[in-house]
Amino acid sequence: MDEDFYIGLLHKRLSGDLSEAEHDQLQTWLEGSEDHRLLARQIEQTWEYGGRFDAPPTLDLDADFLQLQKRLSPAAEPPRKAPVVPLTRRTPWLSIAAGGLILIVAAFLLNNYFNQVEWIVVSTSDQEQKEIQLSDGTTVTLDKRSELRYPSRFTDSLRLVELKGKAVFDVTKKSERAFHVKTHSCDVRVLGTRFMVLDYPDRYFNEVAVAEGQVRMQPYGKSKYLILNADQKGYYQKHEHKLSKRENDSLNSMSWYSNRLRFEDTPLGEVLGDIRMHYGAQVFVDSGELMKCPFTNEFQDATIEEVLQVIVKVFGFKLERFPQQSFRLNGGSCK
Repeated sequence: MDEDFYIGLLHKRLSGDLSEAEHDQLQTWLEGSEDHRLLARQIEQTWEYGGRFDAPPTLDLDADFLQLQKRLSPAAEPPRKAPVVPLTRRTPWLSIAAGGLILIVAAFLLNNYFNQVEWIVVSTSDQEQKEIQLSDGTTVTLDKRSELRYPSRFTDSLRLVELKGKAVFDVTKKSERAFHVKTHSCDVRVLGTRFMVLDYPDRYFNEVAVAEGQVRMQPYGKSKYLILNADQKGYYQKHEHKLSKRENDSLNSMSWYSNRLRFEDTPLGEVLGDIRMHYGAQVFVDSGELMKCPFTNEFQDATIEEVLQVIVKVFGFKLERFPQQSFRLNGGSCK
């Protein structure tokens, strides 16, 4: 299929009219070439600059560039009246005034020919995290097994990054420019806030947790979206195409970022679940009844051994250690 077909799919995605089959088709095309992804980013930037358009662009960049050069060069002869050209498929494609069209095309060409922006890729291994400072002052903390693509500087109309995996974004507020996080399945849009995005391509769900401010979460090809406020989480189940939100009742959803664990009358079963997520360790308890026992404490920058020693002391457990970060708690009681 030719490039115009996929440009049409990109337009439908930006309009929220993309079907599930078209989304899969477009995703395959985008993953097939860096040139395809670059074209998609350029169209998204032009969309943000000029608003919602009636039809996808069919750009003849070489011809447009020559026209721009003629506009910027001194006139060699007196200006002549421009001939009237009938509309064709490759003539202006925006349903707005001609003056607005010239501004948008000029901005697009100036950005892409005279002002190239370098895209940077940062990734993390299974055992590392990284903090990244973006050109607008936004801070991104990238978790393990994750990847962030971002421009060396943002354009005047758009702040866009691409994420695979998990990260916390502390976004600098720019009232005139929204901040977009593109993931494998969703677009997350904010103006200025702190939030976490989790979307590993091989996971069956996408998660957004908001610490401050307000976030919009919208799956690709779907008209429905969520508005999430502080202490709320949004979930998108990819196979079921189900979008839902709930109050963020876990005190430790960002513990990997803050390195702090908090428990307030938390059942021991949930405590051990948070420990498993935070440290990647398995902790077993002999008695299922003890999993309901409430536990209250707070740990900052603590090792798993330090946390388990407090739990042992509170409930009177005996601790057994096994290879590969495995532990067993024997005996004990709620009293």
